[in-house]
Formats: sequence, C-alpha cells, structure tokens
Amino acid sequence: MKLFVSEGSPQCVKVLAAREHTGQQCDVQLLGHEERVVSFLSRPVLPAALLPSGKQLFSANAICQYLFEVGGKEITDTSRQLLEWEATELQPVLLQALHVAVIQGKSSEAGTLLKKPLSWLEQYLSGKSTQFLTADTVEVADIVLWAALYPVLSNPALEAGELRSVRGWFDRVGQLPACTKAVQKILPGKDLNALKNFLQKQPAPHSQRRENLPNETDDAEHVITEEEIEVAAQAWSKGLAECHDIMERQHPILPKEGKRNVLVTSALPYVNNVPHLGNIIGCVLSADVFSRYGRLRGWNLLYLCGTDEYGTATENKALEEGLTPQEICDKYFVVHDAIYKWFQIDFDFFGRTTTPQQTEISQNIFFRLLERGFLNEDTVEQLRCEKCQRFLADRFVEGGCPHCAYPEARGDQCDKCSRLINAVELKNPQCKVCGETPVIRSSKHLFLDLPKLEGELEKWLEQSLNTGDWTANARQITRSWIRDGLKPRCITRDLKWGTPVPLPDYSEKVFYVWFDAPIGYLSITANYTSEWEKWWKNPQQVELYNFMAKDNVPFHSVVFPCSLLGAQDNYTLVNHLVATEYLNYEDTKFSKSRGVGVFGDMAKDTGIPSDVWRFYLTYVRPESQDSSFSWADLALKNNSELLNNLGNFINRAGMFVSKFFNSCVPEIVLQDEDKRLIAQVSWELKQYIQLLDKVRIRDALKCILNISRHGNQYIQSSEPWKKIKGGDEDRKRAGTVTGLSVNVACLLSAMLEPYMPTVSQTIRTQLKAPDNCAFAMLGAEGCFLRSLPTGHQIGTVSPLFQKLEPEQIEILRKKFGGQQPEEESPTGKTEDTEHVITPKEIEVAAQAWSKGLAECHDIIERKHPILPKEGKRNVLVTSALPYVNNVPHLGNIIGCVLSADVFSRYGRLRGWNLLYLCGTDEYGTATENKALEEGLTPQEICDKYFVVHDAIYKWFQIDFDFFGRTTTPQQTEISQNIFFRLLERGFLNEDTVEQLRCEKCQRFLADRFVEGGCPHCAYPEARGDQCDKCSRLINAVELKNPQCKLCGETPVIRSSKHLFLDLPKLEGELEKWLEQSLNTGDWTANARQITRSWIRDGLKPRCITRDLKWGTPVPLPDYSEKVFYVWFDAPIGYLSITANYTSEWEKWWKNPQQVELYNFMAKDNVPFHSVVFPCSLLGAQDNYTLVNHLVATEYLNYEDTKFSKSRGVGVFGDMAKDTGIPSDVWRFYLTYVRPESQDSSFSWADLALKNNSELLNNLGNFINRAGMFVSKFFNSCVPEIVLQDEDKRLIAQVSWELKQYIQLLDKVRIRDALKSILNISRHGNQYIQSSEPWKKIKGDDEDRKRAGTVTGLSVNVACLLSAMLEPYMPTVSQTIRTQLKAPDNCAFAMLGAEGCFLRSLPTGHQIGTVSPLFQKLEPEQIEILRKKFGGQQGPSDKSTAETKPPTAAAPTASQGKK
Repeated sequence: MKLFVSEGSPQCVKVLAAREHTGQQCDVQLLGHEERVVSFLSRPVLPAALLPSGKQLFSANAICQYLFEVGGKEITDTSRQLLEWEATELQPVLLQALHVAVIQGKSSEAGTLLKKPLSWLEQYLSGKSTQFLTADTVEVADIVLWAALYPVLSNPALEAGELRSVRGWFDRVGQLPACTKAVQKILPGKDLNALKNFLQKQPAPHSQRRENLPNETDDAEHVITEEEIEVAAQAWSKGLAECHDIMERQHPILPKEGKRNVLVTSALPYVNNVPHLGNIIGCVLSADVFSRYGRLRGWNLLYLCGTDEYGTATENKALEEGLTPQEICDKYFVVHDAIYKWFQIDFDFFGRTTTPQQTEISQNIFFRLLERGFLNEDTVEQLRCEKCQRFLADRFVEGGCPHCAYPEARGDQCDKCSRLINAVELKNPQCKVCGETPVIRSSKHLFLDLPKLEGELEKWLEQSLNTGDWTANARQITRSWIRDGLKPRCITRDLKWGTPVPLPDYSEKVFYVWFDAPIGYLSITANYTSEWEKWWKNPQQVELYNFMAKDNVPFHSVVFPCSLLGAQDNYTLVNHLVATEYLNYEDTKFSKSRGVGVFGDMAKDTGIPSDVWRFYLTYVRPESQDSSFSWADLALKNNSELLNNLGNFINRAGMFVSKFFNSCVPEIVLQDEDKRLIAQVSWELKQYIQLLDKVRIRDALKCILNISRHGNQYIQSSEPWKKIKGGDEDRKRAGTVTGLSVNVACLLSAMLEPYMPTVSQTIRTQLKAPDNCAFAMLGAEGCFLRSLPTGHQIGTVSPLFQKLEPEQIEILRKKFGGQQPEEESPTGKTEDTEHVITPKEIEVAAQAWSKGLAECHDIIERKHPILPKEGKRNVLVTSALPYVNNVPHLGNIIGCVLSADVFSRYGRLRGWNLLYLCGTDEYGTATENKALEEGLTPQEICDKYFVVHDAIYKWFQIDFDFFGRTTTPQQTEISQNIFFRLLERGFLNEDTVEQLRCEKCQRFLADRFVEGGCPHCAYPEARGDQCDKCSRLINAVELKNPQCKLCGETPVIRSSKHLFLDLPKLEGELEKWLEQSLNTGDWTANARQITRSWIRDGLKPRCITRDLKWGTPVPLPDYSEKVFYVWFDAPIGYLSITANYTSEWEKWWKNPQQVELYNFMAKDNVPFHSVVFPCSLLGAQDNYTLVNHLVATEYLNYEDTKFSKSRGVGVFGDMAKDTGIPSDVWRFYLTYVRPESQDSSFSWADLALKNNSELLNNLGNFINRAGMFVSKFFNSCVPEIVLQDEDKRLIAQVSWELKQYIQLLDKVRIRDALKSILNISRHGNQYIQSSEPWKKIKGDDEDRKRAGTVTGLSVNVACLLSAMLEPYMPTVSQTIRTQLKAPDNCAFAMLGAEGCFLRSLPTGHQIGTVSPLFQKLEPEQIEILRKKFGGQQGPSDKSTAETKPPTAAAPTASQGKK
C-alpha cells in the first residue's frame, strides 16, 4: 500500500495519525499540493492511497476507515455517524473558518463561524461518561475529528470558546504518539501559517447553506449558550411592571405617523360559492392569524375583506335558483358572514362589491387609464344568442370540444382534456339559457395595454420582490407571466350583471370581473371609512399584505398593479404577496355537488370546536406545496399535539397550583435547570416572532408546540408531585417548578391568541392572567416575562381539549366522503350513486357463477424469453428508468415501478402476452457528482447503487421480466445507430454554443458543476441550470461571478460545437402520430395536457451532445470529447435493456403493428416520452414501436412536506422493510393513495387508518370469517349451496364490481380498481351480518342449510378476492389461496376474457388452516415511525441513555428525472 500526502493539510494529518495508530506498514510519499495522483480526477487531490488491489482511495476519512478495518479495529455505527457529521457538517465550516483566519486575517470572525458545530460537540461530549468519543478506547472518529480540529483548538488566536468537555477530549487524544508524529510531519510550524500554502491552493470556500429563517433547513435543535441563559433569566425576572397597557382598536382605523401601518386583505371570495376548508385556510384564516398577531405586536393594522358579487358566476347561480343576481348576492353574503364569524375571523370590516363606491372608484380608474392612453379598442368574435338577444359569456355556452370532441365542453375550457377553448371554436354550440344554437358575431371591446406598462411594472416589481415577503410560488408565477411576455387584456364583457362601462358605445357592457374585482379592496375600504384614500393612496406610510391561493397570483402581482400604475394616482401597491398552494381533501378534491369534503357551513355540525379547526388548518397549511386534509391526521394532531402535549402541560401547571398551593402562585427561586427552561422558551418565542413577521404561519405554530414539549419534559424530570411530599427544600423546589410552569402557560396563552383565540382566552381566564401580558411579551423584539408573580391567585382549572375517538372520526369521514370517486366511470358517465342491480343482471350472474371452473383454461406460465406472438395481445410495459445514484422514495416507487407492476400482473392474469422491463439510468452528471462525493469512479457508483435498487424492488415484489442497466455495449450500439440514422436523414444540425470552461480542470462545465450569482435575483449560489431561490431557469453563462464546483476557480466563456435534434422539422410527423395515439390510446389527462402544451408553445431544436466524460460517446471525430445528453440517451435504454434480455429485441421494438407499448412515469417525465423520444425514433425511420398508452402520475408528498433523504424526511425504498410493515401493506396503501389526477400525500395516520379499517376490519375480517365458518361449522368442507334471492343478489353485486375492476384496470385506473375489491368485501360483510350463519347453524335443518349456503357462497367470494388481489398484494393473494386450497387456475379463469365470477370451490372442497391475514397498526407504533421518518432531531438530551450524533446531510444530486 502507498500513501501520498502533502504538508500543511489537516486531511493528511488524519491519515498519518491513523496509519501510526493502527501500525499499518505502507510506503509514505510527501508530494506538492499540485501533484496529481488519481488519474481519473480532473484536479489534484491529496491525501490519496493506492491499495494492493490497484484501487485508489482519495477521501481522508475513507482512508482512515480502511486503515482501521485492515488493522482489525472495529468501527461502530456511532463512529460512522460522527465521521459523516465531520465530513458534511464540520469540514465545510472548518475550511471557511481557516480561510477567514489565515488568508483574510480575521481570527474573531473565524471563531464565530465555528461556534455552532463546536457547541454541538461540547453538548455531545458533556453527556458522555467515556474517555473518548464513543468508548474508553480510541476509535477512528477520535483520530479524524482530532486532526480536523487541531488547527483550531491548538491555536489560542482563534477564540473557539471555553469548551471544557471538547478540550479535555482533545488533550487526551493529543497525547497519543501517533497524533504527535503526524502533526510534526505535516504541520511543522506551530502557528496557523503552516496551513497558508495549503489553503491558498484550495477553492475559496463559501457558506454551505443559504441564509434561512429558523426551521427552514436547520433541523438540529438550537444549542442554548450560558450567555443566553443568563440574559433570558434576568429579563424574565423583571415581570410586567414597566410594560405598556392594552392597545384597544378604535374605528375607523387610519394610518398614523410614526407607527407601522399595515393593511391586510384576503382575496375576495365569489359570493355564490360556499367556501371549503381549502378556501378558508388559503385566504381568510391565514390573513386572520397574521392580523391578530400584528395587533399583538402593536402594529396599526386594518384587515378587510368582502364578497366578490359581480360576473357570470352570479348570473348562472341566479338562473339555477330562480332569483335575481342581487337576491343571490344578498342570500349568500349572509352565508359567508356566518361562516367567517363561526371560524372567528376577526375582520375590521367585511364588505361587498355591489356598492356605489365600487362603481365610482372603478370608473375613475377606468377614465384615468383611458386618458393616459393605456386602453385600446379592438373587435372580438363572440357567440351571440339571437333568441336571448345577448352575447354569450363563456359559461353560458357549451358544445363539442374542438380538441377531444367531448360533447359538453364549456365556452372557456374542456373538462375532459383540460385545454383552453375560444367559445367560437366549439362544435355544435348551444346557449345554456334557452338551448338555441348561437351565431358568431363581432363585438367591440376595450383592452388594457399591458405591454405598454411592462417597463413600469418591472421597475416596481424589482423593488417589491427585493424588499417584501413574497412567497416562492408568488415570485415564480409572477416571473413566468413576465417571462412569457405580457399581452393586451380585455377589460369589458357582454354581460348585464357588473359595473357598467361609462361610455356611450358600451352601454350594454360591464367591466370584466378580473379588472373590477380587485378594485373591491378599495371600495370596501371606502364603505368602511370615507377617508379610504389615507390607506390606498399612501404608499409612503402603508404596507400592503395580500393573502390568496396561488391561482389568484397573476391578477394581484401583474394585472391589478398595472391598472393602478397606469392610473398614475399614487396608489398603494402590494408589498407582501402571500400565496398558498392547494389544500386537497383526503385523496381527492373538494366537491359540494358530490358531498366530498367539509365546507364552511358544515364545520360547526361536526361537533369539533372552531379553534381545533383553526389549529389543524394552520398545521397543514399548504405553504410550499399542496397538502391534504385527512380525518385520521386531524384526530392524531388533536389527540397528540393538543390533548397530550399542549393541553396536558397547561392543565398540569394549573392543577399543581390549585392542588398543592391553594391556587396561589408559589415563590420561585431559580436554579440552573429553571433558567435553562426560561432560555429555551425565550428562544422559541423569538423564533415564533421572526417566523410570523415573515408570514411563516405553519412553522410559527410549531414553536408553540415546542414550548409545551419543553414544559412537559421539565415537569416530568422535576417531579413536583413527589417533591411536594418531601422536606422544606423539596417543597420549595416543587413551588419553583410549578410557578415557572404556570408562567410558561401564561406565555402560551399569548402565543396561541392568533391561532386559537377561544382557547387563548380560556387559559387567561383560568389563570386570571393580566390583560396586558400578551402585548407585553409579543411587543418589540418579544420577551418571555414573569406575568404571574408570587401570590397571584388563579381561577378554576379545567381541561382545554377533548379526545377525538376513532368511531367519531370514522362517522365523519363517511359523512363527508361523498358517494363515488369524482373521476369519469369507465363508461364515460360520472356516477354519483351506487349501481342498481337489475333482475336480468341477477339471473345472468347466478347462472354464470353456477357453471364453475370446469370449462376454463389452464394456468398460463411464463417462458423466457417472452416474444410477441401471432393472434395474441402483445403488451410491452416499461417504467421510467430511475437514476442509479438516487435511492427511490415511496413517491418514486408508486409513480413508476409499482404502478407498472400492478398493471403487468393484471395483464398476465388476463392472458395477455406481456413483457415488463425496467433498469437503472446510469450515465450523466448526477452519476459523476455522486462519484466525486463518495470518492469512487462513476462505474463503481453504478455497480454499488444498482444492487441497492435491485434489492428494493425485490422487497416490494416488483415482478420485472428483466431489470437491466444502461451502461452496456448494447446501449452504445443502439444509441449510435439511431444517431447515425438521424444524421443521415438531415434531422441533426450543428451549432456553436457558448459555455463555461474551467481552464484549471481543462473541461467544459456541465450545469451542475458550476454555481454563481443568479442574474435575476442575485442569489449567490445559483446552479448553472436553475436558481434555487427564485426558481427561474438560467443559462450558465449568465451567472455572476461563476465558480467551478470542482476546483473553485473562475471559469471562462468559450465556444463549443454541439449537435441539435431538429424538432421543428419533425413536428408535422409528430403531430400526425400523436393524433392517432391520443385518440386510440389510454393517455392520462396530465400526459395529454403537458404534451399539448409543449406542442402549443412551439418546438425548438434540442441539443443532444454534452461536454462530459461519463456517457455514451458521440461517434464522430470532432466530438471525441463529448457524450450524448442523457435525455437523448436514457430512453434508448428501454431498447438496450430489451436487447440485454433477448437478442430478438427488435420483435418488440420494431413491430408497431403487433405490439402495444405502455410507458409508466411521473408527470415530470412526460415531454421526453411524448415528444422528444418519439421524434428521435420517427426521425430514425426504422419502423420503431412508439408509445400507445402513456400513464403519468402526479406527485406523492410526505405528510405536509417533500421527501428528503438528506434531512431524513420520508420513507425511502431501503427503509421500508425496517418499519416492520409487510411489503403487501405498503403496496396496498401506495396504490390506495396513488396520485392519479392530482398530487396526494402519504400520511402515517392515514396508513394506520386504511390498514385497520380497510384491510383488518373490512377485507381481512370478511375473508377470515368466511374461512373460519367453513372450518368451525362444516369440518373444513365447503357445504352445499342452495341459492336464494339474496344470494343471487350478492353474486350479481360481486359480478358487477368484478366487471368494474376489469374495465378500470384495462384503462389503467389502478386506484379506482382497488376500491372495487374493497366494495366486494363490504358487500360480503353486510351479507354475512344480515344472514347470521352463526345463529342459523344452531337451528333446525333448514336453518343449517341456510348457514351452509351463506358460508359456501362467502368462501367462494373470498376465492375471487384472492384473484383480484394478486396484482396489488401478491403475498396476501397467495396466502388466501393456500388457506382455501383454491385451484391454481381460478384467477386466470375469472379474470380472463370479459371476466366472470365463477364457483371455484364446489361442495365438498376441503380447505386448509385459516388464520388472520392482517395485524392492527397501533397508535404508539405509528407515532414512533412518524417521528423516526420525520426528519433529523437535535442532539439527544443529556438525560437519555446514549447521546448519538445526528445523521449528517450528505449533498445529493437533483431528485428530478430528465
């Protein structure tokens, strides 16, 4: 073994110390920093090790581990975790601190940088009883961390703090001869200058994390310093004496000099829509929480809202209900007002838009725009109904969709294909008012000239975005509107119900609601006070916050500001635009008509207090992505967070005062642990204030829950209930703990006021808290103060919350669950009621069932290689190839491989000749990045992670016919063949591209190898393809101050030749193929929509080559340093993987006449499979098989956030088996929540609910009862079955559900088909329950025969269920068949052809031993799993048995897929 090291490098100290300590003999060579040892790396890296096997290691930590392992020294898990923490958390900070100290000469700043990791290490070591980090003997972690910290801790110039535990450990390790020798050899100078030469050769370091508010990315618990403890304790002791009085509201509220004047609006709800929970949290509740908070902070704040009452929607509702539009507005205004009052929305004024002020202000803005030349007139073709004598607004006309021929498309959009429509394009249009056919007529309209205002808009936006708190989605949506270019926008409409256009030629027209409605904010203020202009024409003094859902953003960030800018009247424009994503209901959308979801007028009927609704809705507020309301999760959060955490702490604190101290707050004598609690609480209060100041409503709520958690831990460890029974000192201690706890409860009442106002007031009443305590503690910077002094008398204490029982939740879930899934039934009609079985269906089903299996086919066995066959349905199934370096999470698994597996298993049972293939996508930047991170070659990374993928999919029982890889000779051969065919046919063009090139690394830099300042928002760490802060796409050459991520040097712009696939040239052929495929194939709605949007936006030539080393080589002399771009290369992997499976691969891939191709993927992959890859194959002109059925899911989220391997959030494929939950249950749940038409969420609470209710109590209960009755009552022999009417009815119901299942799975409606299985077991349970065979078996002969029929039929239904379950839960399916000793061919018989429920277990059939199929998931088990997979925790408390280091966040490549 050879070891290569250089002077001045702490990394080299590590390896030499490890070598000395382990006694390993090896040749050590001292080299210069710039000498290159590892040939395949583009930059010099030392230390490096050449192993006897010929392999090279070039990570210091990896070399140290190797030396310890070959030296026979065990490396514990804790030691490995510490090594990971050192590499990913400590090293970046150390390098930056040393650079600041040595190169910049700023030692004090370096000490500040090191404070956080060293504080963590101090806390970690102070909780250990061992001599060293993990044991009483030196382990590899001791050597590595000691060497890393040596330059810092050995130099007094760096003020690293007192750090007693750290310094004690450091001195002990430093006494080892191995460490002394290593330092003498590598760092010959005693001061920091010994590092200078080494540091000057390193890339200039930068902060590893962007600047964030608390809780955004910092997952570790804050470490409280001694200084913080002392400051917090002193502040707390002062009490409320010097604090201000209560600030009372006096109307009208007007801006005041010297105050922070805040104007808050929430998007005006349409008057005719009853708001659902998503509407409430998206607008009014979010704004209410913020407004209540702002008032407590002492801001001069006005919160306004009202109903939006003009427009088509109101006219439509009036026609439906037979009322005038004004009567509709009056009726529903009362509904809205009552809902918001019940939810305790504390508006300063709640108004309406049907007022004289609305007309006056709208018309004034209109005239000002007209006078200044910002309005243009143009003629528009519209549909006009001659019978009604009116032009028809979009919603007053429907007809055939011009794109998909759906016969009931609206005049603005088709509900089936989702494409936008111009009403005049409709086929056979009809007026919805009278049913007549309208005619096309021209109509004059006025347009707001947005392009003319674009410059002024961008100037204002730049200032507002840079200074205001705009949510990420608001920034992104706004920029996308600007990027796409603004177009003139029509502001008038041919309607009767609206604000009249004040021009003679426009007397029959009104303002378009999008122009008119936002002016409602101004007119509602004018209804509140005649001095409304002090708010709305006062941008110097007023800050405006707009709250809304994301669909409303462009009207508030682009269109309405343009109207006000164009009016040139000093209007107040939005400073802070706060937009939520969408809240879904369970796994579907809210729908009033279908009874799905809780709407505002129903919430009070649930018996759940409005404060609990407010709490839960803010807890799941969709801040950064869509989230879901879930009954199970509501119960879990109520019972765990409110009842057991928050309520438990406040109740205990109050009860101890009442019970032990006669309701008087006892004397408080602070000890260290009390001061620590005060400091922890004070820190959480400051986080709460910082977060709510930034409108981070959901995160701030969690600070409240953190405080009560600290409080519960404090009470639990202090045990005042025991100390009160002891001596004087113990009783005093109990008094201190009780008094401090009740003061924390008082603070919680203040912090809860914005979220749960009734609960907040109840706490204050119970504690008799001073009225000014909330204002005192939340004002200014925020401060935890002693508000209940010794001797303060409290009131009667009682529980704040009630438990939500599972039975209660189940009733509510069913009540608000609607009748049927919202999607179209297989027949094309939306069915809201259960299918009614006809007498004919009953008779036909009973006759078919009675025939049994006699005439059915045998089992169809797979014989490899599977090839297309004449006369068979030949189906080729692929799932999107996963990046080899990413461990797939649950969303990846259901989005691709599991969905395809369910469909493939089903297809085989149907008798199709089916081949299912997949494999790992192994080329590209992501693999190179991962290789650099792990100190391996790209091929070694591929080999390592291929094994990981393979093991995961086997555990999930993914039944591939072949699982391959893209790093194969076949991949090169087929890719290059397609390339040459495209080149020969003129579909490839050469062009020169400007790129960044690193002269030091001697390479052009791929996007992910460069970062710098974003050209749009100036974020300093934007990647070369996209900015993480503003989300805008970037060309790497636009970056400000770019840096090569490999060496830190500044790259230069150089030209590089590349080849482009000429997509515009292929567009005609693509559209011709697409028209056929979309019309005949089963493409999901999102796949259709995304594909059409790509076509609509126009295709552009697309680069297919890249300056990389790891990929399929471009086979041209001038391109020898280039490889194919992964988006061109990767889909060809389907072909090459098939070629690895069989040399006759072309029978599948060049056979479109015989083969049907199904592609499964997540929606982000659609355009590459529907546009780009088909263009490559069409251009190759080699009779390739193109996709017939493109099946794309939306995204699966994890609880209320995104999956993140680095932060430990979510379940990844390699973790699922460690949960103790069987893979079949995972398969069931993932298909149950499969995101088919919209994003859905994984939830532990919902997993438990579905397992316990659907699997255990419904499906498992039915199958187990059926089998047990045969065993117990009939000696395990299926009894005689004599059918009566109710038996035939069950057979018909089951047969109908089986046909639905087949129709749905034929259409790849995987989630809905699963529900047919559950419907059958529900029918079965009801049948058994109503028939009561357990009673009849004890009766006379007729009753016993009846019990036999019920039991025999039930066990036959169970046999059918085993067949239907096979695609979803293969192990459970096989278990049922084994228990029932079911014929092997029953599944093929009942699912083949059209599908038929057959009698598969005849009279006399002997079944096997029956046992339960499922186990209950207990709340405690679920809570443990939820915490385990919920993200990193802070360092363990000292009181715990063992203090473990955090699992460090390793950098990961992009999670996206092409």
